[in-house]
Amino acid sequence: MTYRVLARKWRPKTLTDLVGQPALVQTIQASIERQQLHHAYLFTGTRGVGKTSIARILAKCLNCEEGITATPCLKCDACVSIAEGRFADLIEVDAASRTRVEETRDLLDNVPYAPTQGRYKVYLIDEVHMLSAHSFNALLKTLEEPPEHVKFFLATTDPQRLPVTILSRCLQFHLKAVSPDSLSAHLEHICDSEEVIASKDGLKLISRAAAGSVRDGLSLLEQAIAYGQGKVEASEVRQMLGSASEMSIYELLDKVLTADAGAALSIVDQMAQDGTIFESAIEQCITTLHQICLYQQVPERVQQTAHPETLSSLAEKVAPERAQLVYQLCLYAKRDFGLAPDAKTAFEMFVLRLCSFHRVETHQPKSEKAQAVSSAESTLPIRRVKTAPPAMQKAVASASPETVDWISVISSLNVTGLNKIVLSQAKVKSWAAPQLILEVSQEHEGCVSDERSLAIAKLLTDQTGIPVKLTFSVNQSVVKAATNVPDNLTEPDEEQNNKHLEQDSDLQSLVDAFDATIEKVTVLKNEKQGENS
Repeated sequence: MTYRVLARKWRPKTLTDLVGQPALVQTIQASIERQQLHHAYLFTGTRGVGKTSIARILAKCLNCEEGITATPCLKCDACVSIAEGRFADLIEVDAASRTRVEETRDLLDNVPYAPTQGRYKVYLIDEVHMLSAHSFNALLKTLEEPPEHVKFFLATTDPQRLPVTILSRCLQFHLKAVSPDSLSAHLEHICDSEEVIASKDGLKLISRAAAGSVRDGLSLLEQAIAYGQGKVEASEVRQMLGSASEMSIYELLDKVLTADAGAALSIVDQMAQDGTIFESAIEQCITTLHQICLYQQVPERVQQTAHPETLSSLAEKVAPERAQLVYQLCLYAKRDFGLAPDAKTAFEMFVLRLCSFHRVETHQPKSEKAQAVSSAESTLPIRRVKTAPPAMQKAVASASPETVDWISVISSLNVTGLNKIVLSQAKVKSWAAPQLILEVSQEHEGCVSDERSLAIAKLLTDQTGIPVKLTFSVNQSVVKAATNVPDNLTEPDEEQNNKHLEQDSDLQSLVDAFDATIEKVTVLKNEKQGENS
């Protein structure tokens, strides 16, 4: 007898045979029982979850000689012919190999003709997203209003590539990826039926490696049976898949979490000798760290493992926030894995990166900690609190502007350049801390912008520690009095005056902007002072 591979031998024959699709099965069974059948169905999902299988099962349900039913008999000529692939009214098309519009038109030319063997003529178009744009256009009208005896079943792994006009004409069903638990139970049932000795741990490894695909799971199971000479053991499955042992991953993470890079790389060398696929090892690290985080926060959610003591020891050794960091680094390593020159280099750099993020934490007794804190505090620099000069304090405390010795205030401050000249030509109008109002003559109105007010106020606040909000007002009666000018500016010392102006950033910006030069600096005395003198 000719051997049939497990994926074909255990292909679902009825709706109830489908694995991991309870919602889909319930919906289709109800629609068949109520005779509410759509003319076009679109089945989407990842590879190997049963898209074409369910289309063939529906063809049996529609053409079974016992009538339209959700449970075909599987014995009549129609059911047997469909199962054997020789039913005349089931037209299967591989869209990946028939993409041209001419082939689509030839296919649709036979749509108007009645079925020859069954109740319905069924068109099953697999990988329909591979059709060309012109082929989709040719299919539109027929797909929207097909004859009563025609049903369309479309299957695809990439529904995003289908035109919206096609999607709107179909009843769409998405087949989910099968969970590892459901697939493991299905594989166990198959092993029992095939009289194959299989360990549950080995079947779990296969179901996780299948990534939700039943067909991939059956193919891996068949490979494991051949590799193990009729038995499926976890150790042999791990060698076949190129996976590291669970204990190796635990030991590697233990060395990484203690920043023992040398021991960690020794484990990596051993994994390389065992034929471990390092990209798979990163995924195993991610899975183990997930279990560690669950153990730390939700212990009842942790899955059963062959080494529960080792898992708990690792979970207690690493801080939760560090476990999250290592988990994130594992994700980055998986993402960037293909950028490295080779797999072993990528994995070694991944291990060294984890070790480099290790932080040594020393636990001191309480008395030593207290002593260390007091010692550290004694070595801290002393922060000196700024105090206002006496003249400034007296001015703030003064109740009347007439009693403020403004020249003494300016002299006590470290103010230079144009800021000092502006303050020297001003007169105190009022000073109710923090508000300081200075009056200037109309001649100095252009020197007292809002920006300069804020700059001078910040300078006064920084130097004195007294909050100052400065406002300038223009008063025509204010005379530019030489008595307001400090002595070092009233002296006709041209060198000193030039020095003050060179330090003024605003004036220097004007010089740079207009490519100007300062020829002479003169401090003018007012007429009243000249008359008095």
